[in-house]
Amino acid sequence: MAKNKIFDPWTSSFEEALKIQQDLGHPSDPQTPIYQKAAAEYVLANKEIIESGDGFEVLASIKRCVNHGLIAPLWLIKEFNKRYDAVLNAKAKSWDDDLSFGSPYKKGTHLNAIHKKRMYQYAVYNEIKIRLKEDPKPSIGDALFEEVGKKFNLGKTLVQEYYYGVEKLLELPR
Repeated sequence: MAKNKIFDPWTSSFEEALKIQQDLGHPSDPQTPIYQKAAAEYVLANKEIIESGDGFEVLASIKRCVNHGLIAPLWLIKEFNKRYDAVLNAKAKSWDDDLSFGSPYKKGTHLNAIHKKRMYQYAVYNEIKIRLKEDPKPSIGDALFEEVGKKFNLGKTLVQEYYYGVEKLLELPR
């Protein structure tokens, strides 16, 4: 990428973002190129879900834009404004009305399970990756899942679910 070209996380490649990130000395600021690119990809990957009516995902995408210093794409801005204005103009009674952002979780959802997953899924994934890097002998399997599970007080099946869930997330088309 030419030095005078402005980095655009919506159109630049991960390689361009990584190159600029490396030139910056790997700062962990969430508003640096690699984080901005990842946030932009998340928003773009969820466009169909948002357009199909998922208000929770509208909020999640807006949060990513704000957190990473991005200007939201016009389609996301319009979707957010439509839902916000539904409450502002008294068409929706509350923020969890379907005309607004909707309930964040479906009826019957076990919040403890969601909380546990959000607390541990990346920690489990990182722990497995670290162990495989330090000692490639143990293969990915029940023994490793059980060992990592002990560290986090989780069962091997849950560890396996978290690990493969993150693997699948990281395979999003870029």
